[in-house]
Amino acid sequence: MAKRVTNRQSGRNLSDVRLINRSVIFRTIREAGTISRSDLAKRTGLNPATITNITRELLNQGLIVEAGQGESSGGRRSSLLQIDAQHAYIIAVRLSRHNIQSILTDLNLDNVIRGMITSSSLTHPAEISIPAMFDLIESLILESGLDRKKILGIGICAPGPLDAHQGILYEPPNFPGWPRTPIREIIETKLGFPTFLDNDANAAALAEKLFGRARELDNYVYILIEDGVGGGVMINGDIYRGEYDVAGEIGHITIELNGPQCDCGNFGCLELYTSPDSVED
Repeated sequence: MAKRVTNRQSGRNLSDVRLINRSVIFRTIREAGTISRSDLAKRTGLNPATITNITRELLNQGLIVEAGQGESSGGRRSSLLQIDAQHAYIIAVRLSRHNIQSILTDLNLDNVIRGMITSSSLTHPAEISIPAMFDLIESLILESGLDRKKILGIGICAPGPLDAHQGILYEPPNFPGWPRTPIREIIETKLGFPTFLDNDANAAALAEKLFGRARELDNYVYILIEDGVGGGVMINGDIYRGEYDVAGEIGHITIELNGPQCDCGNFGCLELYTSPDSVED
């Protein structure tokens, strides 16, 4: 029988590279407040032609605007760019075993409206449901008074295991009521907004890269300890997912072969010994 050979290396399509460059440019403008195209090129390392093409696209889409002119260094003064914060809005949702948290914010991550639904008790998480999530999202939109057309999309993070590419939430341990849920499809069908799903530890690792102490780091591991234990692995500035999107699921590594059975079905899992509940016991 021929042995199956799997090539685990993957390249980047041109469209992927362009999307990454757009993201880098947009984020750099947001962090700077106002910035010239020449300074964008210096900060991002992208060539001037790429800066010109992508900023033109962002201007045409209304995501950024011209914001006057910078100081002259002897030649023609350069135009400054800034984010048009109120051009569009985004919604972020965090699903956990005991609550649903959500925010609606503008493109500068200002003017935040927050909401949360909490289960009545740790043993009765009935409120942590799809209808409850819909109600929370709709309440944020209603409170904001926004035209729904101004909302770009919804980002959701949840305990794994899950399939980020397909937008499917598998049934995580200690997270009842969500058996193999195609959450992206459900939300896009119900609410009409583009929706993205990722592991909560991956989202936390990415947030640390964008806003926290890992801004200058490209390689690190973020450990998330709550009801369970998870990890987000960043390699060369990208989240490392592994073949089945579970690279950071360290909570279900067996550390005691003769240990008790975990809700995942395995025995002696790490989170049985390190989660807050186990420490309190």
